[in-house]
Amino acid sequence: MDSRFLRSQSALRSAVLDAAAARPIGEVTAAEVCRAAEVARC
Repeated sequence: MDSRFLRSQSALRSAVLDAAAARPIGEVTAAEVCRAAEVARC
């Protein structure tokens, strides 16, 4: 796999888990996760 893909995937996974630990997953937005992971939302 492409190293950029793997890096983005890992960053997104971590951002989701961090956000879910802070509050209910239903309140977590895609924009927030992308911002925390420092990836563009396409």
